[in-house]
Amino acid sequence: MSMLNPGSVPARAWGIATLLACAMVLTRLGHFGEFSRLPDASWAVFFMGGLLLRDSRAFAACFGLAWVVDLGAMALGTPVDCFSLAYLFLAPSYALLWWGGRAVAAAVDAGVVRALPRVALTLVAAVTGAFVVSNIGYYGFSGGFEAMAASEYASRVTPYLPGYLLVTGAYVLGGCAVIAGARRAREVRQAA
Repeated sequence: MSMLNPGSVPARAWGIATLLACAMVLTRLGHFGEFSRLPDASWAVFFMGGLLLRDSRAFAACFGLAWVVDLGAMALGTPVDCFSLAYLFLAPSYALLWWGGRAVAAAVDAGVVRALPRVALTLVAAVTGAFVVSNIGYYGFSGGFEAMAASEYASRVTPYLPGYLLVTGAYVLGGCAVIAGARRAREVRQAA
């Protein structure tokens, strides 16, 4: 599917892209600017984008949206140290999440409930990989850790990993529930 040619993209894909974009904007700005109390859904948005949209151009659009939202957050007072050379490491981090979603897409297409164990395992791997890559980038290229050993940095950031797993997992589980509910509703409509 093409995200660049509106005539070739089914309305369902535009609806999914719009919902994911809203989730990112509403929770990502809250993450930076404290406008909401919802945890940042960005990592789940990338995973669900890979699962539902799949197209690499949709990934690029999603990354572009994250960047624009971050620029807005910076204008609203987010510290500029978040926008160092380390920011470039978010691209492979988000790609790991997107590809994780793509990796389980066929299983979810075959049946959401049966796919949940595979989704969970893939999500844990993708989130852990994204966490490691983004933190390597931040440690190595943000300019704030020259005096700190890598082992000390790792020991300080590792306690945050369970939170990333929990928040991303909760959003993805919610997304899977919506998918299952929508499919069930469609089956009921078609049977009537």
